[in-house]
Amino acid sequence: SDIRDSKKLSKPKLKILNALIHEFCIVSIAECSPQEIDKHNILKASLYAMKRSIENINITPDFALIDGNKIPMDLSIRAKSIVKGDSISKSIAAASIVAKFYRDKVMEDLSFEFPHYGWERNVGYPTEQHRNAINKYGITPHHRKSFSPVRNYMESIIKNVS
Repeated sequence: SDIRDSKKLSKPKLKILNALIHEFCIVSIAECSPQEIDKHNILKASLYAMKRSIENINITPDFALIDGNKIPMDLSIRAKSIVKGDSISKSIAAASIVAKFYRDKVMEDLSFEFPHYGWERNVGYPTEQHRNAINKYGITPHHRKSFSPVRNYMESIIKNVS
């Protein structure tokens, strides 16, 4: 089956599988803001988003499979965490495909609003182009202040003002 770790799929295959998953499965997507990630850290924010996703589904699932080794607190249903779940469970792999496709689309959309950062090519990973754009153009509301290149930029601005 083509349903496997989303990081191992080509962009065209990811797009096709995402469409098929949306056609044949119940899908719920939730996210956390950069401010929530800064406040809670990336792991806790991911767990909050998982919980929101489950709460936003128009049905009540019987059970949740979670990729990783943590389960969101106060989840309203039973759940099991599976380390490297996207290589073990088709359900988790399908969720990783939907999440990656969604995230990549968000980053592509941001690249139209903020073209200097290269988000459409690196989908937010800390490339040299992205770091250089932060230093030249500053940060956007979409940057996490806890992300070290952003934090370093902000510290340099404060030093220059002082």
